[in-house]
Amino acid sequence: MKTKNILLLVAGVLLLGLSGCKRDNSSSDTPLQREQFKRKTLAGIYQDNKTLYALDKINDQLYYNATTRTSRIVADDGASYVQFVLSAPAEDLIADSKVNVTISSKGKGDIPSYENLSMVVLKKDQNYFWLWNGQRQIGILYYYVR
Repeated sequence: MKTKNILLLVAGVLLLGLSGCKRDNSSSDTPLQREQFKRKTLAGIYQDNKTLYALDKINDQLYYNATTRTSRIVADDGASYVQFVLSAPAEDLIADSKVNVTISSKGKGDIPSYENLSMVVLKKDQNYFWLWNGQRQIGILYYYVR
């Protein structure tokens, strides 16, 4: 009888503990998050639809080098930047295509660095395209020149 009561007590405690647990959906990719990211208008890097760093139209400049497939947001004084390097030419990318991106920065805060982060092109418009990695919920609004 004691064993049965102890087992019931343990089962009850486990159920109470599990009922208080909520599934963490904050790291799961959703169509809504992608749509919200596609509405961004400033070149930069975003995570969980929060701006990690975006172009400051007063203090920054956009830079693009087609030969190295590099796009940068550079401070006017040149001392700091956020850099995105593609594994393929920007001109060849179309919506739903995949590309690897290397992200680095200097003097722009706590921007994560990635080497060959797999991203998908969500949208391409004029001199910009929107890159998305659903696993990390990172978006890049990439500037390039045709």
